[in-house]
Amino acid sequence: MRVRILQFVSAVIMIGIMVALHDVIGVFLRGLDPQFMMGLVIGCMGTTAVFVALLLWDRRSVALREEQRARDLIDL
Repeated sequence: MRVRILQFVSAVIMIGIMVALHDVIGVFLRGLDPQFMMGLVIGCMGTTAVFVALLLWDRRSVALREEQRARDLIDL
């Protein structure tokens, strides 16, 4: 019972924080130029795409290194 009460209290606090952030961010964004906002969104999407590509490339190279390491171990 105590855990449920703590979860409820934390949920109410989190909702309050999210509402406050929503209001503050809304006021900030209303004052910006629409072209700036478009550039900001496109920049964020481009940066995310670059990081995802680097993550995938790194995973592939790690897999290839592991495969090569296994082959070298077999050759020994």
